[in-house]
Amino acid sequence: MANYTTSCTANGGILNGSMVLDTSTGDVTSYTSTSQGTGTVRNNNPNSTSLNFNVKFGTNPRVYPVVAAPDGNGGWRGTGGAPSPGAEVETWTATATEAEVPKA
Repeated sequence: MANYTTSCTANGGILNGSMVLDTSTGDVTSYTSTSQGTGTVRNNNPNSTSLNFNVKFGTNPRVYPVVAAPDGNGGWRGTGGAPSPGAEVETWTATATEAEVPKA
């Protein structure tokens, strides 16, 4: 598992927060928004070398998509926002905050 700090200005910064990535599968296992709390994650492209997932917070019906690729520095860079026409889509980044802990 690897921990990341996430940043995206779209939608008032709802996607700012943190995520946990299972480095053995490439799946996001949890996502927490600084303003909205813990989200529900759906990975759209499991076991991939890129990220493609949706996250939803609480009872808000809105789903926020994220698509990203490795940035070459141990993090991720792509886009995040809302899928509706004309909705904000902005640069989304994830910066590693803790290296993967080796399995015992």
